[in-house]
Amino acid sequence: RGYREASITAYRSALAQDPMHGRGWWSLADMDASQLSAVDLAAMEAALERRVSEPEHAGNLHFALGIAHDARRDYAIAFEHFSAGNAMRRAAQPYDSRELAQQVDRWLGKFSAPDVVIGGEPRSGQPVPVFILGMPRAGSTLLERVLGMHSGVEAMGELTVIANIARRLGREQSPEEFESRIAGLSRTELDAVSTNYFNRVQERRTGTQPFFVDKLHMNWKHLPLILRAIPRAKVIDLRRDPLDCCWSNYKTLFARGHPAASDLADLGRFYRDYARLTDHLRAIAPEQ
Repeated sequence: RGYREASITAYRSALAQDPMHGRGWWSLADMDASQLSAVDLAAMEAALERRVSEPEHAGNLHFALGIAHDARRDYAIAFEHFSAGNAMRRAAQPYDSRELAQQVDRWLGKFSAPDVVIGGEPRSGQPVPVFILGMPRAGSTLLERVLGMHSGVEAMGELTVIANIARRLGREQSPEEFESRIAGLSRTELDAVSTNYFNRVQERRTGTQPFFVDKLHMNWKHLPLILRAIPRAKVIDLRRDPLDCCWSNYKTLFARGHPAASDLADLGRFYRDYARLTDHLRAIAPEQ
């Protein structure tokens, strides 16, 4: 909220009490790496040496050092630290890129024509959701802030409503059956999904603007459900240069939920699968 200097002071106060705390160093580096001194880098290296056998602290310290060296244009050293940190993240969150590729294949097989995509009926009087989706680190926060400056738009951040609905719909199906389940939803079921979505969103709304922004990146995985159940929705597939975007993902310490980011090859496959699904749906539902 703009309290940058106070935040830096608070992090430094915490690190004065525990100079070996990995998350503290990462938080400070992530806020503004340019203000890190040579003394700070030496302190992080010393902390890493002490914490090397503790993955939680060591991983944070590798990312903090990666950010610091990247800001100093010491790119080779930065890459070594990002690679080491990501190797620890990969050990904690195993990932198989074939699962996503197979899911996208199933989506493409089930949703091949406009009449399959568009399902429910728009209801008058409802606000219009604007879904911003795509890869993390593509600029969604900035875009949401720009849209939210308009008097007719409420910016609501990363809502998990669609993901929770999809999880419930797939509860009784195997992963291989989920796409068939979504493609086969009846008009009554689609209306129920729509009602559930708007009810959950309304609980979080603070205004009455005719548009609101729902910007959860990974909603691209649920885009067929969104298009079927909420035909009034507008979808912004926010793109950034693939190399820039994937590199930014690789050097970002995500808390959870994006295990593909810990390996460059997996990131490339992830981006490709995301792009081929959204490209396909854009071709058959261009108005949305």
